[in-house]
Amino acid sequence: YTPLTGSRQFRVLLLHPGQDDDPISCSLEVETLWDGATFEALSYVWGGGDPKNRILLDGDSFLVRDNLFDALTRLRNDAQVRRLWVDAICINQDDVLERNSQVRLMTELYSAASKVLVWLGVDDQIASAFKAISEMRANAFRRLGQGHTDSYAKWDNRASYMLQNLYFERAWIFQEVVSSEGATIYCGSSYEDSVSGRRFPITDSLPWEDLTELYHALGEELLQKENPDTYISLIGPLCLAQNQRRSRKGHLFHLLPLLELRRNSKATDPRDKIYALLELSADGEGGRFPVDYRLSVAEVYTNAALFLIQSRKDLRVLSAVQHSEESRSDLPSWVPDWREPWKVKPLVFRPPTRPEVENTDRSLPNVGMMAKLELVTFQRGEFTSIDDTGTSFAAATGRPLELESSDNPAELRLKGTSFAKIRVVINFYNDILKVRSKNSANVVLT
Repeated sequence: YTPLTGSRQFRVLLLHPGQDDDPISCSLEVETLWDGATFEALSYVWGGGDPKNRILLDGDSFLVRDNLFDALTRLRNDAQVRRLWVDAICINQDDVLERNSQVRLMTELYSAASKVLVWLGVDDQIASAFKAISEMRANAFRRLGQGHTDSYAKWDNRASYMLQNLYFERAWIFQEVVSSEGATIYCGSSYEDSVSGRRFPITDSLPWEDLTELYHALGEELLQKENPDTYISLIGPLCLAQNQRRSRKGHLFHLLPLLELRRNSKATDPRDKIYALLELSADGEGGRFPVDYRLSVAEVYTNAALFLIQSRKDLRVLSAVQHSEESRSDLPSWVPDWREPWKVKPLVFRPPTRPEVENTDRSLPNVGMMAKLELVTFQRGEFTSIDDTGTSFAAATGRPLELESSDNPAELRLKGTSFAKIRVVINFYNDILKVRSKNSANVVLT
């Protein structure tokens, strides 16, 4: 690798033209961000295992994993060079300091790209899903134009197959898609020649806008009626966050709501559960919370929890702590383990004490994640709502916390007042029998 000498420099992959079984040949150029460089950015799943597919990079042998090899094979042009940004190749993965600096540029890189190319892999059934989504979108808009508002949500189960692709579980997808000016989804498929019986490779595509327009056309209520839960939970937050980011002209969200929203995503490197969202967050501006792959997972998670408490001046992050018998012992008891998915949905908290946090917390789409709250009492077999005086779930009534210093980074020191002890924590719908077994109980309905 030619060293990057400036903080705004990055490498562009020149994917040379080729057909079918031609060897993949590439070269690298060093460019400066926002200095007129034109390129497309690839968004894809790395996959597990060691790289074993050989390509030519500046005339030398270079190994890549299966999914990236398929993407380069299918996305190269027949006659023209294609200029791409591909993280696994354009970043020197063996240079930790370079990784740190390049990850901080990734939001800008995906924003500066002329297009983001979403690669889902080689799968004939995904191509069928593309067709189903396009047909549903066209049908929804046609019936909507005819004045039908209650009968056009006819879900095609072929589309559900695409949403099971590992790509939609990636931690990095949120940054890559939300930051982009435009994206196109690609997959590899094949067709059979009716004369020879041979199968020939083809590449199918679907504009990302078809996904977002279908979401907005059908609406969550009708989508829930047709029960494609994954569409609401996976595509909904991406659609809404992308629209809000564009309407706010780049205004950033805050880190904790992003972490809550994307907790169930997956990352090969657990540290990326934090780093993949950092540059979309106002908390990542100016290096306030730096990217550093020299730190362990426990150090990154502990630093993040303390940073969120100090910067927000509230304890909302503690709602993300979910201990279980399977919990790892490498974290302090007050630090959320973002490697683990939600076991119980978090409470919808009242706005924090800082107005700027309040605004961005409220604006972030909580589709399919947050629980709605109602304070109720259970008496003689019936539930009755309790009037909310404005202090429910806000015991501190907006007062900022008092954080004491400690020489031990694994220790959290706080001041507070003890009023009572929690007797039981339940998931209302799953543990209703626990409540019914008591003659009287106050519960939170989630």
